[in-house]
Amino acid sequence: MSPSNAEKYLMLLYRAEQKRFLTDTATCSDGTKLEAGRFYRGLEEKLAIVQRARNKTQVKTLHAKIANRRERRIAQV
Repeated sequence: MSPSNAEKYLMLLYRAEQKRFLTDTATCSDGTKLEAGRFYRGLEEKLAIVQRARNKTQVKTLHAKIANRRERRIAQV
């Protein structure tokens, strides 16, 4: 019995939804995995406001802060 078109569509949506979220930030050489942090959550609202205002310098600054948080977390481990 083959799945119907609706079932196929739901399976594709489920797979796409699972792939959309990052679960690990990095994998160490010994195999331990670092969980994905929520590096931008604290700056998410500010970033949205600045992007809507089209303020390029502040957007660059906020993206740099987010990148620094991510790099700092990886360096701590």
